[in-house]
Amino acid sequence: MTQNLPSRVEAYLKAAYDPASGLYRRQDGTLDDWGPTEIETLETWHGLLRCLKPKVVVETGVLYGLSTCYIAAALRDNGVDGAKVYLIDPWNMPHLWDGSDLERFIEFFPLTSQDAAPRLAHLKIDVLVIDSLHTYAQASWELMTFEPQLREGGFIIMHDSLILDGVGRTAQHLYDSPRFEAMTFDTPRTAQMLTVEGPVSMGCTIARKIRNGMPFVQDPSWLSVPENALAGPLPFIRQRTLEGSGAWSEERSLLSNLRQQLLTRLSGHEIKLIDNPWEKYAGFWIDYSEQSPYQFALVFANTQFNALCGGVFRKVVKSQVHGNEYEALVSSFGDGSQLDWWLWWRMASPSDSILPIARDWQVSPEPWVEIANGRLAPKIVEAFTRTHAVLIACGVG
Repeated sequence: MTQNLPSRVEAYLKAAYDPASGLYRRQDGTLDDWGPTEIETLETWHGLLRCLKPKVVVETGVLYGLSTCYIAAALRDNGVDGAKVYLIDPWNMPHLWDGSDLERFIEFFPLTSQDAAPRLAHLKIDVLVIDSLHTYAQASWELMTFEPQLREGGFIIMHDSLILDGVGRTAQHLYDSPRFEAMTFDTPRTAQMLTVEGPVSMGCTIARKIRNGMPFVQDPSWLSVPENALAGPLPFIRQRTLEGSGAWSEERSLLSNLRQQLLTRLSGHEIKLIDNPWEKYAGFWIDYSEQSPYQFALVFANTQFNALCGGVFRKVVKSQVHGNEYEALVSSFGDGSQLDWWLWWRMASPSDSILPIARDWQVSPEPWVEIANGRLAPKIVEAFTRTHAVLIACGVG
């Protein structure tokens, strides 16, 4: 824990912070899912400011002022004459720095950023901390407004850039600009999101301004997006970074090659391919015939080509079974499940009797090798042909 914080702050951290989760306890002892920034992250900011020795820091979003105490403590310890952190937050409440030796390094504006900006327009900013309302409209407005005042070599810090798309989209402006060098790291606090596999860190983006230049312009398509969590399947920055890096380009090319191999062997059958690794339910759909209510499908239930399922897919969700086709498939190939979209399906397995194939292609090289050497397409054609024969016998082929 950073030393020389006011005793009131030290007492609060000792009583409230839970290092295991990165959360803070409320007065009733329950953990607050959001709350102030994690101690480890604040210590990182404190260390950065001790290195940079800024004179002017602007912070938007204060709450009780815990992050401000770490910032002001760094200014105090640096000993730079006239150093100060300028705070913007319309919520005027008791703060953790009240009555401490940090007060002389703090100037607080109980205003919105829009109302406070004219009063700070004269400042040449060394470090800008954006952590107020976590919508794209607000975060990007603050970036657009205060960035021109940031000196060359100055830094921008943004918390919650992984967990909230509005902040992540704002931070992406820094990644996209040749005037900045930016990085994003995971922070201790995580949350389980319905739209993303596995826990997601709050995240923190830090960017250094290389040079002045054309100011940022807001993306109109994002201005109405509310302060909500992730659209998925990855945090916005992570997905954009991976897409820009060319990740999965070779695999996507192989999937396209597989489609061509299948078209050659199944002339006259329509074959649909979704090859986006960040989209759930990517995969292949092969029409049995124009009149059949079913398709043969290989679908990845998870992102990054994982959790492959195979079987007979309904063209219309929850469509009625026409006869005994489900029982016939079970009799021919063994147990399979039914769902709204599936007549008969099961998870892929190298030991499967109809189509032996790996389930998780992200970590399995074998399917990609078999596509490259042309051995996977005949296996799929055989599974397609065998299931088609059963459906034809049932009158729905």
